[in-house]
Amino acid sequence: MESLLHGIDWEQASEANAEQGVVSRHLRLTQSLGKDLEGPFEDAEGRLARSPYIRTILAQMGGVVGNVAFMSLEPGGIVDTHFDLNKYWDARVRVHIPIRTNKKVRFFCGQRDEIRRLNMKRGKAYIFDNHLGHRVENKGKSSRIHLVVDLVGSRKFWALVARSRALGSVAKPAPDPPPTLLEVAPDSKVAVEAWRDVDIKNGCKTLRGALVETAAQLGLKAEAEDLSSAWCAAIEGRKMTRMEELRELRRLAARACCSAGTAAATRGTIG
Repeated sequence: MESLLHGIDWEQASEANAEQGVVSRHLRLTQSLGKDLEGPFEDAEGRLARSPYIRTILAQMGGVVGNVAFMSLEPGGIVDTHFDLNKYWDARVRVHIPIRTNKKVRFFCGQRDEIRRLNMKRGKAYIFDNHLGHRVENKGKSSRIHLVVDLVGSRKFWALVARSRALGSVAKPAPDPPPTLLEVAPDSKVAVEAWRDVDIKNGCKTLRGALVETAAQLGLKAEAEDLSSAWCAAIEGRKMTRMEELRELRRLAARACCSAGTAAATRGTIG
């Protein structure tokens, strides 16, 4: 990680971000093939491929990642209050993991009369409702650097969120078994968004292609092809809303998971 932080030139804030008062610098680990914060995304110059520790973190989160980057706010820097409201955020959540920080960094978020203030701790993961106004100030003498991960959630990710602690709440009982230190897994696989949101709204064929291409990154291409073929056949000719179509996809995916688990258990019994 240190070689990434020191060996590559950081991007200055874009003009559009600067106009909103967002002055953080970026070091991208994934990059958009189109407009900023618009898929498809790809590994930025092989940086993820060269970072087994970061890939391990992303794999542990679950979900498909889009924009992944380090963000730096220099000493004395202020990110003005802003709202993340474009369509990119309709289906994604951003995770902040402080890599370097200091006691005089403050993060603010909330509605006008319910603003919460927080000093995010190094090594912990944070999510918040970025549709609400939020800002940051660094009154310390060192840079504040966060690893930020935008992802489409999964059952695994939201299960992790359910076990987390909300700001201001009491501590939850320790999990059993207790968590262990993260061990780097060099073979960790990460799925990066392989679609444009506007395209996957066009019908089964386009969504099928995005599903297969994304799953292929996890070694699940054949399974995704079978699932997407079954899904397209199941909804063909039926007058269904998009939500009904997606429910059918989830039903088929759950059945496929159960079948795979049964088959694995059977092989284990026979063996």
